[in-house]
Amino acid sequence: MFLVGMVVLVFSLLAPLSANTASLTIPPIGKVVYSAVPLTNFWARAIINCGQVAGRTPDGHAAIWSIHGGLRMINLGFNCDWSEAFAINDRGTVLVTTVWNKDYRSGFYLVHRNGRIQEVNVPPWSTLHGLNNKNQIVGEFYANYTQRGFIWDNGQITFITDPSQGFCTMAAINNAGQALGMFWGNGPEQPFLWDSGIVYLETPDGEGRPEAVNDKGEVAGAYSVYDADGSNIRYPVVWTPDGQM
Repeated sequence: MFLVGMVVLVFSLLAPLSANTASLTIPPIGKVVYSAVPLTNFWARAIINCGQVAGRTPDGHAAIWSIHGGLRMINLGFNCDWSEAFAINDRGTVLVTTVWNKDYRSGFYLVHRNGRIQEVNVPPWSTLHGLNNKNQIVGEFYANYTQRGFIWDNGQITFITDPSQGFCTMAAINNAGQALGMFWGNGPEQPFLWDSGIVYLETPDGEGRPEAVNDKGEVAGAYSVYDADGSNIRYPVVWTPDGQM
């Protein structure tokens, strides 16, 4: 996730955790840039270009950290047993997951920069991955002994399916709305790029695993083949938007 300029989440949502502030040093290349207190056990999940970091505290509270604002808790306006901020985009929107232990229930919420909290209404047993600058989200859910991928867009869900393929796992979505995923479980792992339809990524005599997609639709991942003795050999690869290596 990426951001040009400073983003400050609405003050009513973010309550300061500590008066302690972090200091910025200019170290040699390869050294730690931010020396932060009290972030010893802060679990970081995502970072944007202005340096804001989304994550959670050790006791399970979604939080945002920045060099200027320090560590701030995200207040969703209701109680839950555990929460984590695991994605943030250029608009300052944060994607938060929550858990209620008593009934094993979980939920997902978008915390918008203007203070609005929006529930992400996805199917049960969903896992979410990417968040782009349009607030589109990709994920997958498990039901009826199969796993299906989807794109969530302001409450509308587009399911990604191919009857000839097996399970579907999503990986990322770029700011153009192109979604990256992989079919598996019914033959070799088959990566694809969704752009109003499935574009299969080339995997001659092997299989592929996608990892990231940029705003041009270029995909980074791994391509693997088996040699004569059955050993799996994996190579880094970049696919073009039309699926070519």
